[in-house]
Amino acid sequence: MTRRLDIRAAAVPACLFALFLQPGCRPSVPVAPPVPPPSAAPRPAFEKTFGDASLDGAGTAIVYKGLVILIDPSASQLAAHATDADFVLLTRAGAAPGVGAFRADQKVIGPDEAAVASARAGAAKFKPLAAGQRLMLSKKSVFAFASAVSGRDANGKAVNGYLLEFDNGRNLLFLSPVADLAPVREFVYNLRDDGKPVYEGFFALRSPSDAAAVAEEAGLIQPTFAVFTGARPDRTTLGNALSAQMFANDWYVANPRDGVPF
Repeated sequence: MTRRLDIRAAAVPACLFALFLQPGCRPSVPVAPPVPPPSAAPRPAFEKTFGDASLDGAGTAIVYKGLVILIDPSASQLAAHATDADFVLLTRAGAAPGVGAFRADQKVIGPDEAAVASARAGAAKFKPLAAGQRLMLSKKSVFAFASAVSGRDANGKAVNGYLLEFDNGRNLLFLSPVADLAPVREFVYNLRDDGKPVYEGFFALRSPSDAAAVAEEAGLIQPTFAVFTGARPDRTTLGNALSAQMFANDWYVANPRDGVPF
């Protein structure tokens, strides 16, 4: 009996030794599943007809049947459309590019306060567009209508928003945060009286802290698609702000250099 106990005791270390030498004897160790990569921001199913809006930060380049409209263009957008940009729309004086960035014959539209900055950038053709004014942007047989909604930012500087109406029935609206939403509300009332729904609303954030302000704008406009450009806000914060404004349509935080068809 004593001998058998000794044999069993001696066999235990051998078995333990075999666990580390023989793969088949190694104990199974639970392995945690791989962590999936962060999911991309959901992208709505935009429907393309004849237009594309290419984003670069807060700047937008719109190409519609050969008509090229730049809104607060970035340096790369200006370079890409140096010869074919038909119109440049500035939302504020500070959105004008550096000295000599425009062609001398470039047609520029913006709040009256942007005239000096536009001339400094090299453009000799500047057209101020105030609240309630509407202008046809045309090239050969292609045209769009631009209407202005004006306001003031937190520093008291003039800020223009623009409604662009195209003959495919798609209306695009471009807005930046303003200190007082009263002009935006009045603009919305006129849109509804005229039966002009907004297909895509582009809301430019100058900083992530603008999330609440642009969410309120989106709640007033109620576009079919809301596209947030410029500074990238926290998605949860923005989503909660949109819910608080009863905005239940599709919305999208645009990635750098995204394309948005319409």
